[in-house]
Amino acid sequence: MPSATQAVHTKIIESQGLGSDEASDSLRLLSVARCTFARLVQFHEQVSIVHVVAYSHARNALKSVLDKVVQDADVTIISRRDAEGDAVVMSLDAYYNSIMETLHLTSHPANASALARAIAQDKAGQAKVHPLIDPD
Repeated sequence: MPSATQAVHTKIIESQGLGSDEASDSLRLLSVARCTFARLVQFHEQVSIVHVVAYSHARNALKSVLDKVVQDADVTIISRRDAEGDAVVMSLDAYYNSIMETLHLTSHPANASALARAIAQDKAGQAKVHPLIDPD
């Protein structure tokens, strides 16, 4: 029986005119994305401590806050007292580009499905090493 979240996603996908195969691929992608995110969070918790700084400190010491983020390849949360919410500062190379690449690679259902199959094959020990194609 599908979860409530899966049922909602299925309705959204079907409302966009996708067929059942595409909807299944999208649900598999959602599952892969959840697992990937969970692994990233778990990895981040194991190897680093999230730095939290007050907005006033970040404003007064912006250069040192940014330098620390880049040097540590880490994430810093800038907290604010008001209701406007907190902000996250992250390394462009270590975090942001990786997140954007993952989103790009998983944004198309066919590509996401191929990636999900490749991950499943790798987990099942069915991955094969191939030599790179020499362009010459």
